[in-house]
Amino acid sequence: MYLTPHDQDHELAALVARGRAVLREFPITCVEDHWLHITVDQITDRAGAEIPRSERDALVAELGKRLADVAPFDIMIGSLKSYATEVAA
Repeated sequence: MYLTPHDQDHELAALVARGRAVLREFPITCVEDHWLHITVDQITDRAGAEIPRSERDALVAELGKRLADVAPFDIMIGSLKSYATEVAA
């Protein structure tokens, strides 16, 4: 499950901008903002390509029902750590 940052989240935008400024010195290509996400949980018992679209749609619908009453909340994002395939906070 992914959370996508809200467009009005100025503090997160500032963190991303500072991270990108530091990463300019490294041979890495930063993703565009619309690809930026926070991974909350992953399905790891099989590869994503093995999950049929109908099953994905059913999972998204069920998660939507179960999370409908969850109030918005704030989180704190920690230090940026770079790996061969990603920069993670």
